[in-house]
Amino acid sequence: MAFGGSLHVDLSAELEDRVFPTYSAPLGPIPQSSSWQDVLLKVIETPEKYEDHIFMQTLKFVVMYDGYPKANNHLLIVPRQKILTPNALNVGHLDLLKDARRLAQWIVQRLRAKSPHLTFACGMHTIASLHQVHFHVISQDFDSERVKHAKHWLSFNSPFFAPLSLLIEQLEGHANRKGWGSLAPPLEFPPARYEPYLKGPLRCNRTGCGRDFGREFKKFQQHYLSCTLPLPPNRGLDEPSRGKSAASSPSGEPALKKKKTGAEGEAANEGAKSISTAAAAAAAPAAPAGGDDGGG
Repeated sequence: MAFGGSLHVDLSAELEDRVFPTYSAPLGPIPQSSSWQDVLLKVIETPEKYEDHIFMQTLKFVVMYDGYPKANNHLLIVPRQKILTPNALNVGHLDLLKDARRLAQWIVQRLRAKSPHLTFACGMHTIASLHQVHFHVISQDFDSERVKHAKHWLSFNSPFFAPLSLLIEQLEGHANRKGWGSLAPPLEFPPARYEPYLKGPLRCNRTGCGRDFGREFKKFQQHYLSCTLPLPPNRGLDEPSRGKSAASSPSGEPALKKKKTGAEGEAANEGAKSISTAAAAAAAPAAPAGGDDGGG
């Protein structure tokens, strides 16, 4: 069976009779003999060498266990098509991203059948540490010994994490923009804009909580793992409501910055920055009704 390239495959048909694999994560990451940043490229090039680290495969994707899981369930959906960085994503990848979302929905539905209390986030880090675009499918319990620092939490619970549905929405906006079409520029994720989110405050985002712990990670982690309120809703898995502004995601996260050139210019970029600031503020959970000790 030939893999990779631009494949016109009905993913629904491919998954129709698929037996859902048993979730059995390996004890550690893939051993590295060379650059650790290229590990995903090695997996998609020769997946047969990494069977213990692979959850499942389709014609377009390799789904593997995250080597450093940050929750009870943590998978990576890795396209076989080479897309080295998030900044390379463009309208030509729309069908691929929609298939990735369909695959994530299929996986999450079956994982939740076994653990109904869990909710999931699906998306990517705007500033990636590994070569090759990949989408995290992670349960939002964040109950893992690998969650050791504030940045580990914030990398999944701030605008540093781009939900897959928001990526699709933004690229659809590019494709539909008059005069752009297939010539639309790729999305842009400047470090100066997104890295500061990793230094932000820690707030419990369980439904109805919102307690703010500043940067006190240990206190925050103890609270989050013991909080009895429901986990936050799924993120990145559904199509956004058409009535909502394209300036923010369904969870209130800011619209992704788009490359602006020529006459579109600086005014549009400044407008995007102000939208980002307002949307990020809106994403912060409301303070619990019972004060600092309330909410769970």
